[in-house]
Amino acid sequence: MSLPVPGLLRRGAAPLLLVLLATLSSIAADTQPPLEYRVKAAFLFNFARFVEWPEEPAASAPQPLTICVIGEDPFGEALDQLVQGEVVGARRIAVQRHPTPPQSHCDVAYIAKQPRENPDRR
Repeated sequence: MSLPVPGLLRRGAAPLLLVLLATLSSIAADTQPPLEYRVKAAFLFNFARFVEWPEEPAASAPQPLTICVIGEDPFGEALDQLVQGEVVGARRIAVQRHPTPPQSHCDVAYIAKQPRENPDRR
């Protein structure tokens, strides 16, 4: 006994596929950070590009130029995607995230706004 499923799938697949693609694209759009943070990510990257950084000693391998996000990360993947594969001079760019101020070196730091512990105190 043969069921007419293949014909039904062919006729119903295109609208179903369109609905699925529209849903996935709206989910992807919702996961991007707001425009404000995409612009700030571009600013951090361009700031790193336009600073005259000291030369690395010739004997050492170039260390990555580190952009640190300190506190809650509002950028999501936007900052990582923006700097992926980019270099400043001979230094590649690396993004680090720290919940508190790091003990390690940061070349550029974005410090996220933190809520006050006591909002009545100024």
